[in-house]
Amino acid sequence: MVQKLPVRDLFFLGGISVASILGIIAGFLCSAFLPPRYSSFSAYSPLVGLAAGLFCYLVALRPKIVYLGFVFFCLISYETLEEIKLPLGFMKLYVQDVALAFNFCFLLLRFFFGWAPQRKHIMNYFVVGYFVLGFFSAWNGLLLSHSPYDAVFGDMRRAFAYFLNYFFALYLLDDLKEVLLLRRVMFAGTLALILKGVFQLATGQFYYRRLGDAAHILSHIELTFLSFGVFYALARVLFDSRAKTWPWATIAFAGILVTVIGNYRASWLGLAAGLFCLFLFLPLRRRFQVAGIVGALAILGALTLYALWDVEILGNTTIGQEISAKADVKNAPLDVNVIWRFDSYRGAMEYWKQRPWLGCGLGTKVEFITITTRGTPYLALDHRIHNSFIWLFMTQGIIGFPFALLPHVAFLIICIRYLRITSWTEGKVTVMACLGYAVSMLVSTAFEHFLETGTTITVYGSVMGLAVATMLLSPKQEVLPSRNESDEPAVLKTIEKF
Repeated sequence: MVQKLPVRDLFFLGGISVASILGIIAGFLCSAFLPPRYSSFSAYSPLVGLAAGLFCYLVALRPKIVYLGFVFFCLISYETLEEIKLPLGFMKLYVQDVALAFNFCFLLLRFFFGWAPQRKHIMNYFVVGYFVLGFFSAWNGLLLSHSPYDAVFGDMRRAFAYFLNYFFALYLLDDLKEVLLLRRVMFAGTLALILKGVFQLATGQFYYRRLGDAAHILSHIELTFLSFGVFYALARVLFDSRAKTWPWATIAFAGILVTVIGNYRASWLGLAAGLFCLFLFLPLRRRFQVAGIVGALAILGALTLYALWDVEILGNTTIGQEISAKADVKNAPLDVNVIWRFDSYRGAMEYWKQRPWLGCGLGTKVEFITITTRGTPYLALDHRIHNSFIWLFMTQGIIGFPFALLPHVAFLIICIRYLRITSWTEGKVTVMACLGYAVSMLVSTAFEHFLETGTTITVYGSVMGLAVATMLLSPKQEVLPSRNESDEPAVLKTIEKF
């Protein structure tokens, strides 16, 4: 007599079979579309395919791992994610597109079966309004400005669609335990970046992007990502009385040191803005204490830099010379990197003048004349503006630009109001880290294209979702803390009134 297998065993065997088929397909795709710089590893593509197949089976059992894992890999390896693509004729399919589609379908499935938690928040409406603005701008670019379809669709995906990660953080995570798991995943990714930066510094793995540029470690995007770890570690030190100070302070110090030696002005300004934001939330008496601690750390940092100042890198220069070159404000206007940025800004404003009220719409590619590193003029074609605010102003116009800024301003105000009324340590630490990161990224994007890139939007949207989910899951028994209004800076009072 043949014994029937239980349904659970049949499901397991079926899952293994499907995983094996997907593994073979993934192995073929890895062999066919592996990025050029990984071509030496093509012999191992079958193993990668097998791992991909097993991952598919794991996803069938734990589908939330796609969202959490994707956020982690955006943090630690965004360049790889942007290089792996599958040309489909009408578009290029990236890994982040697959992850976005899977998470979106999973989200719809949860809503259809009533599995998604009921989390209503005013921030939801701001994000939905941002999507509406994106669709209008896509219509503007296609029908009014006659921009190419692939350019419009690409801008729509990168700058607007990836904000769905805000809703993924809000509705794919069921309880506080899973929300805090997202926080741990993000901190683990930023900690890995800090360790990577320390390793590059210790082994002398500096690099030049082009002739005449200062030496760097990590990238400008990675330096912005790791700021979340810095702000989270400092929030632990400042607001968690039970936390051990020195481990968290060491992480924060290492992150700040890596950012300084990373040698990107935008990262310096973003980190400084986020640190100042944390400082504003301290009571007046505590600010003097923290100022003393920061002074001591500044002396330690200065001594560390002094010890590294004359360390030779790349055979013909030192760390000190490279940092001095980047920090030289007087000669900054002569830096080719600065010159072509301002040339691109002027070019963008010329495009905006053509349709100032409604903007040029998505898909607009700026062309402008600038100079090369050798001082010769050239025409920059199909260029991305390294200032997302100017890009938004150009594409949205005078009417749409305030609406484009509204979600970002609203998120800052919502976080500030929450931090002023909560006495829950985990909530204060988490939202403080999210607020610091948001301030840092928004300041940095005044010199970069962070609001136009899929991986940066993924992390930013997840940070927003993490903060809002934490606010909604705050324990109800928490009472409003007593506070001395005279200890609070006027800027916070003004923002709260607004």
